[in-house]
Amino acid sequence: MNVQLRMVEVILGMKKCLSFSERAFGVSMLDLSQAVEKLTPLLTEYVTQSRATEDRIRLQGTISLDICGKCSRRNIVRVDKMAPSGLDSFLKWLKENEIRGITSSGKYLEFRSPKEEFDGIKGNKVSFLEGLLGPRIEKTEYDYRVSIKRLKNEPFAEIIARPFAEFRVCPHISPTTNEKHLAHVGITNREGMFDRHQRVEDLWEQGEAYQRYELLCQECFQRIDSIGCEESIRKEGFTFAHRCPTQKIIFENLLGKHGIRFVSGQTERTSLGSIGLMDSLPDLGVFASDSVGGMEEAVEALKPDTILVLQRKQNLPRGRNMTSS
Repeated sequence: MNVQLRMVEVILGMKKCLSFSERAFGVSMLDLSQAVEKLTPLLTEYVTQSRATEDRIRLQGTISLDICGKCSRRNIVRVDKMAPSGLDSFLKWLKENEIRGITSSGKYLEFRSPKEEFDGIKGNKVSFLEGLLGPRIEKTEYDYRVSIKRLKNEPFAEIIARPFAEFRVCPHISPTTNEKHLAHVGITNREGMFDRHQRVEDLWEQGEAYQRYELLCQECFQRIDSIGCEESIRKEGFTFAHRCPTQKIIFENLLGKHGIRFVSGQTERTSLGSIGLMDSLPDLGVFASDSVGGMEEAVEALKPDTILVLQRKQNLPRGRNMTSS
């Protein structure tokens, strides 16, 4: 059986175009009108919220944590912005002792250095070969495990007293950067946005999996507690671009608010692209998507009365007939 889908446009606002389609057989225009009437208040809110969210991300590089909290990519669950007086002393101490790979349990510091002795402590010798191209050179470094109490009188004692598994530096910091800021960040187990499968312990483990320090420039320091994850928002020139699933989250939030039952389709567009919106509204006979690509398969499976496409006007097809059998 062939099903032809005829596109009927409904435009709300200036930037977003909401496109409906009806099945050309067995469905009256009254059915389409009822779906439009039921969805119009929701879609009006959607356009307003979506535009405000997109503008905020584009201009400020930040996003509401209410949205982040419902995103599977969120990995930053806590941010403590610090202003330790000993930050410069700590960086100088790291440099003078040629320390790398430093971590803290809150009781002990662990690090590696090419220096054979540190503060009267002899390190454990580690030898390895370095170099991928050309002759490989044998290098020797030393591993250390030092009690935090041993350094309690140092001006940076506040920094090393907090547990951290990494000490990371943002790409905008250079040796000549004068203004540096420090944040202590809690990271969740769900950091692996490229992992296709969960670990079994993710079913019951919640909250922070580990902590790390972030040494940041002024702009990144201002945004660190309003981004949710590091992978989805990036700066391009003087504005920001993103891969956050804002459409899906805003739309499904509004469906819940308006009491409209929906079934979310499963999609694996989660690694390099955004997480796609793909929802069935069975009580209204509506299939909603943020893309016209691959829609034929969904229509064949769901056989909806109405298709709702949330896209920019210029991205919608004109006069397109879609056929499903």
